[in-house]
Amino acid sequence: MHLSQTSWAKALLLTATILTAAALPMVSFAQIPTSSAAGPDAALNCALASLGATFAPIIRTSDGTVFAQGVRVQTGERTLPDLAALLEAAERRKRLQATGHAARDFVASIIGLSEADHSFFVRIDLRELLDPMVCASSAPLSQCAERVVLELVNTGSMQSLSQVRDCVVQLRDLGFRIALDDLGAGYAALTSLATLEPEFIKLNRALVQHIHENQANQHIVASLVRLGHEMGSLTVADGVDKQEERDVLATLGCDLMQGEYFGARATVA
Repeated sequence: MHLSQTSWAKALLLTATILTAAALPMVSFAQIPTSSAAGPDAALNCALASLGATFAPIIRTSDGTVFAQGVRVQTGERTLPDLAALLEAAERRKRLQATGHAARDFVASIIGLSEADHSFFVRIDLRELLDPMVCASSAPLSQCAERVVLELVNTGSMQSLSQVRDCVVQLRDLGFRIALDDLGAGYAALTSLATLEPEFIKLNRALVQHIHENQANQHIVASLVRLGHEMGSLTVADGVDKQEERDVLATLGCDLMQGEYFGARATVA
């Protein structure tokens, strides 16, 4: 089934609804002064003081309605523009836990104010799961756990996934659901799939983009979708930018889709 203009409009409208419900100002990060020249700690402080987020709809393939919103943390510091760069810098400065707290609390504040009735996919670096506060029921993000899918990224950074398996169990007890990012990117992701048994698996963008022109990737995606369904996981195709990609992925059985084809990301800060 092709996504209708009406469904696409609804997806964009729901994105706008979140921004309105959150009552947060739209800003241009270009207007926020950066302090990278003053040193790494100053840059990290500037990034934490200018936290923002983008939202992108995650669409049900079956009917084109919005299933969730994908949340991405970003900052106004040009040298630390996103969550990955932010956490890398924080780890080097031995400020990983405090930085992770700040990013998660910021996202929780947005979700907590939203009146939308769908879920939110929130990225979390696997290294953050070593922080006991991630699994604390008193943590701000835990207060909206029933609405949150934790999207685990950077799984290759862990020497042993058994370190975080117990934390994932605790997170589920709090009401969180789990998504595994970048399936198809390598052995580490497949090992994580078997160990963590996520409710959602997100296909690597390299598999999704131009899939209508790549028969080998079509076979790989079909196999991953089948594997996910056998494990009880829904498959999310990220990076869907063209109708041809959407059509092929729908034929292959992907449950959910995300990408520029369904609307540009909206920004709040």
